[in-house]
Amino acid sequence: MKFIVSTTTLLKKLQSLSGVLPSRSVIPILDYFLFDVSSGILTIYVTDLEVSMKDSTPVDAKEDGKVAVPAKMLIEYLKTSEEQPIVIDINKENYTINITSDKGKYKIPGENPIDFPKFQEVENKNSLTLDSGVLALAINTASFCISTAEHRPEMTGLNLEMLPTEVNFVATDGNRLALFKKKNLTIAKEDSIILPRKGLNVLKNNLPEADIDVQISYDNKNAVFSFDSKQLICRLIDGRFPDYKNVIPAETPNKVTIGRRELLSSLKRINVFTEKTTHRVKFNIEGNLIQLSAQDIDLTSEANENISVEHDGEDILIAFNAQFLQDIIQVLDSDDIVLGMTKPNTPCIIKPTHLADDEEILMLVMPTIVSQDSF
Repeated sequence: MKFIVSTTTLLKKLQSLSGVLPSRSVIPILDYFLFDVSSGILTIYVTDLEVSMKDSTPVDAKEDGKVAVPAKMLIEYLKTSEEQPIVIDINKENYTINITSDKGKYKIPGENPIDFPKFQEVENKNSLTLDSGVLALAINTASFCISTAEHRPEMTGLNLEMLPTEVNFVATDGNRLALFKKKNLTIAKEDSIILPRKGLNVLKNNLPEADIDVQISYDNKNAVFSFDSKQLICRLIDGRFPDYKNVIPAETPNKVTIGRRELLSSLKRINVFTEKTTHRVKFNIEGNLIQLSAQDIDLTSEANENISVEHDGEDILIAFNAQFLQDIIQVLDSDDIVLGMTKPNTPCIIKPTHLADDEEILMLVMPTIVSQDSF
């Protein structure tokens, strides 16, 4: 097995794949890339057994073959090399990887490719196609709400819900919920799958800046994302996602329109003075003014700020976890946002004021239950 490839091209491919590598591996071969050269095409595979990915590039191949290459060592070598063609020659007897460049010769110990896990396949697949920009926006919008509670595995991923004319991306950690909706689509089959956090992060980091079609294929075990020369496969989370629609209020008669950046800036300052266990901040909404306040009794610290708003509804006193609100507001891309409330002990809905006609974003946050006397 022998081929010639550019250091820049190879490094770019390996770095995009490296997000799949496990942080800690009990199986040594998972710290390797699998190189497969066939008919002038180098295909590179990587897996942690839950998420797998492959990418390919044309090379000047003298011989075909396969070898498992230590990922970290090869990436570190390429990062220190200038742009140039290198010759990679594999000893088929002991899988030693010999690299020749203008600067010198290098030897890397490889492994038998037969030990590398088999690349997962999707059987009896269903499929749909989404724009890469839509996928990136959906992941950025909702993934921060993915739960880390291992005792509720069905909440540790992003739910992709497919309906006849739309798709919904939903995540919740029990305190917050994020929903991104893409409408005006034609979906062949109503279905729902739960995508794991790591697979989503790898996908997001590999989506191109230019909008392209991404084909999503799936069965009851795996989902495959295919775009450009890449293919990402992730094992689906087994379980039924919570019935999130039941927690979204049908109506929120108390609405406040507020500048997103102004509220975010104020929350960051107020949060400094909150109790560190609850991060509780009080919203005292009277007319077109919100008074934000917080205190830490143990530290005898407190803060108060006023923000002018547009308010439609009755005056209300409600409290939230400042950190939860910050996380929500930071992912919204709108000058103004609307807070929709019903009562001090029911969920608050947060929406951006400006979105494309075929998109919808809804955030939900549970209030902190406190008595008015505690303020």
